[in-house]
This record gives sequence, C-alpha cells and structure tokens, in this order.
Amino acid sequence: MEISKNSSPHGSPHISTSSGHDGPSPVDPEGFESLRAALEMAFDQAARGKGVARHGGQRCFSQQPMQTLINLYGLGFAFGQAGKKCEESQRLPREKAITEIAGAIVYLAGAIVYLTNNETR
Repeated sequence: MEISKNSSPHGSPHISTSSGHDGPSPVDPEGFESLRAALEMAFDQAARGKGVARHGGQRCFSQQPMQTLINLYGLGFAFGQAGKKCEESQRLPREKAITEIAGAIVYLAGAIVYLTNNETR
C-alpha cells in the first residue's frame, strides 16, 4: 500500500494498494474480515461517534487538534495517547475496552496522516 502526497478535497492522503488499484479491492482477501471490521469500528468512532463529537467538530481528520498537538509535541503525543487508551482498556468491561482500543487505533492513524502530510517532523 502506498500513501501519496496527492490529497482528496478534504485533505486526506491518497491511498493506493500495492497492486496499483485505488480504493478498496473488489474482493477482500479471505480471512481478513475481522481486521476490516476492527478498522471500520475505529473509523466510525472518529468520523461519526465520540471522536467527532469531542474533537472534530466540522473539521476533516487531517485538520483536527490531534494534528496540531503532534506538530507541537512530536509523534510521541499520538503514541502516548494510544498507549494510554490501551492501558485503560485493561480495566474496563469488554464493550468499553473495545471502544477504547478503537480510539487507540485512531491515534495511530493520526500519526500516519501526520507523517504523510509533513515532509519533516
């Protein structure tokens, strides 16, 4: 998978698969459905759920406060937030733990977005 500097109208990086096709594969590889479900859960949390309600407002993902904080404090900000969420998940009931881990995935995705959008760090 490649992430290019070309952006969508919303400032998100353009992602292409190593096969050269853009977007999702017409047929997902067998056995990866659970990974897709976990990543979609994290996406939904950021785009439609708790993440957008608390942090995003009307801003696209690449313009949210997380990106400003990574710029100020470095990638360790995102990694620390992800680690904190993972640690907290261990003390929570199952459903809340899953939600917390999905939030950690969002912070790690934020680090990828930051690296994609910034030549130097």
